[in-house]
Amino acid sequence: MWRINKKDTLTYGATFLSSLLISMEIGIGVGLGVSIFVFLYGFLTAKLIPEFKTDEIEPTIQYIILRPPSGLQFPEVDTLRKYVNHYSLKYSDTHPVIVIDCLKWQEFDFTGVAAVSSILQAAQRNRTSIILLHCSEKLRGALKTSGLSELELLRIICANELSLNQLVRKNSTEITSLIC
Repeated sequence: MWRINKKDTLTYGATFLSSLLISMEIGIGVGLGVSIFVFLYGFLTAKLIPEFKTDEIEPTIQYIILRPPSGLQFPEVDTLRKYVNHYSLKYSDTHPVIVIDCLKWQEFDFTGVAAVSSILQAAQRNRTSIILLHCSEKLRGALKTSGLSELELLRIICANELSLNQLVRKNSTEITSLIC
């Protein structure tokens, strides 16, 4: 059972031991608590699998797409920040543009929007450009409220996949000119 699903084994083990050592009722409660904790921990610390892409027209331009699996709430933003920082430091020379797909960001809080603003600033310091793909008007307004100007938003927001390559080429060229 350990080889198949370690999380379930942890839940079963905690339930069995607490039922055996304390009492059946408390054991079931402990098992329920451990099960909820394991479920929430996995949900809140989702993994982002990067997609390494190359521009079809200019093969020298490469970029990374991150597709967060859920909304822009406090715990998910920490995970996003960790991945963006990691990839912007590790791949800034070969992949100077990171695209964050905002398609599943239906809800967000103040902490999330403030964190996106700080992610954008940190990536700029690492010579990486961030593009927000499928950004809703609601998120755009929230980013504007957080202090980003309309000009900055036009440089980083992409409405659909068709215009993504054009914006990636533009941002990649700007970064190259900043480096040289």
